Amino acid sequence: MEPEFCYGNGSCVRTVYPVAVRAILYLGLGSAVVLTVLGNLFVIVAIAHFKQLHTPTNYLTLSLAVSDLLLGVLIMLPGMIRAVETCWFFGEMFCKKTSSSKVDKHQRKATKTLAIIMGVFLSFWTPFFICNIIDPFIGYSIPPTLFDILSWLGSMEPEFCYGNGSCVRMVYPVAVRVTLYLVLGSAVVLTVLGNLFVIVAISHFKQLHTPTNYLTLSLAVTDLLLGVLVGFPGMIRSVETCWYFGEMFCRLFLSYDILLCTASIMNLSFISIDRYYAVCHPMLYPRKITVHTAVIMILVTWCVSVVVGFGMIFLELNILGMEELYYNNLACEGECALFTTVVASTVSAIISFYLPGFIMLAIYLKIYMVARRQVRTIGLQNTSSSKVDKHQRKATKTLAFIMGVFLSFWTPFFLCYIINPYIGYSFQPALFDTLLWLGYLNSTVNPLVYAFFYSWFRKAFQIIVSGRIFRSDMSGTKLFVE
Repeated sequence: MEPEFCYGNGSCVRTVYPVAVRAILYLGLGSAVVLTVLGNLFVIVAIAHFKQLHTPTNYLTLSLAVSDLLLGVLIMLPGMIRAVETCWFFGEMFCKKTSSSKVDKHQRKATKTLAIIMGVFLSFWTPFFICNIIDPFIGYSIPPTLFDILSWLGSMEPEFCYGNGSCVRMVYPVAVRVTLYLVLGSAVVLTVLGNLFVIVAISHFKQLHTPTNYLTLSLAVTDLLLGVLVGFPGMIRSVETCWYFGEMFCRLFLSYDILLCTASIMNLSFISIDRYYAVCHPMLYPRKITVHTAVIMILVTWCVSVVVGFGMIFLELNILGMEELYYNNLACEGECALFTTVVASTVSAIISFYLPGFIMLAIYLKIYMVARRQVRTIGLQNTSSSKVDKHQRKATKTLAFIMGVFLSFWTPFFLCYIINPYIGYSFQPALFDTLLWLGYLNSTVNPLVYAFFYSWFRKAFQIIVSGRIFRSDMSGTKLFVE
């Protein structure tokens, strides 16, 4: 989440939630306040009004209801504003008054029902007061997050990456950090190993040396590089919430990120063209889509991606027209995030994602319609031609599924990416980071799709793992029947 200050520089750091999150918090917490006030007000009126309820036990219950009513009015209402706005706007004196009001709680003897109420009370408040007592003895090291979670599910205590004046970092508990490292680290390792198997299989076995598989090889190289160059440092940045690798490597990191995302979708675009000729124009396919054609497609993919990725960052096209604002007010030491202007985010998203995505969808829709027509035409013929068509259609379905997975994993990020500048950059960085990792996971899933759909991949995997790949005659192994 983007750090700001409550009363300008030098005051407390505040966390600015998006409008939607603030509205949800106000509705949820506000409902709790209203229910607290109205519910206890009914109890007070009932006991005070009806003479039959004038008993010692009910007087104690009345005292409890009054305490809870005052808690709702004096504590929960301003506490709701503090939790959502993450600042205190009511002055020092009212802060002291509300703090002392929280301590005004006492234990009461009651019947079994009141004992249950007391148990609920202790369950809700004991963790808060334990932290409140322990905190001074351990150097006030318990983050306000824990207090807000126990009282209002608030946010974590901000710290700084390199001391005062640098970027604000969010310190996660050890258990959360370990879990994140395990989950994200596993995703990175699976991404690297899975795509490495694809690269080795297509490179080694001669039967897989086809134009389609060369494009698939280029896609696997993209996913492998994403895991090594982006996934690994991105994991550390996400967990530590700071960038510790220097400004130059930050620029390289952001360039690789843009480059590899662009390369992925361009690879998929050329694969969709390959599939279009294979299914819609099978007679022209051997002449139109050759190994030479595939190599040209791959060169175009990587050249354009390098220009887009490195040009965007090193020529600072992402902040064109806002350089002074960015460097004077937004940039800070310890941050490595892609900031884009309205124009830059719109143009880059359209070029790198939306336009090729729309073209791919249109091509695969055309392929689907032609394939259905071919199925009706071929019927139940058992000819070699129909077997070839069946093989091509299966390959097309597999690659269409890969494209669908790609769009599903990356669309949420690019929606936020293109919308964020138009709403004053109010999306939380944590939300961006989560959606970005969802996109990265697409590179992890692709080899699993190959393993599920392609029998040749499963057979090649067995040969590689067993070590038989090192035999001199294994490159000519038939992995599938043509």
